[in-house]
Amino acid sequence: GNNAGHGAGNLIKDLAPIAGGKGGGKPDMARGAAGERGNANKLRAAAEAKLK
Repeated sequence: GNNAGHGAGNLIKDLAPIAGGKGGGKPDMARGAAGERGNANKLRAAAEAKLK
């Protein structure tokens, strides 16, 4: 999909810090890393909200 116009790089850049990470990329491909696994549910909820 096209990430509902958000761009993969921007999504990762915005979401990764929720779990203590960072990331980025191009509109069609991105990567990131995060070390705070305890925030996985918060991260998932934020991603779902952004993609609605």
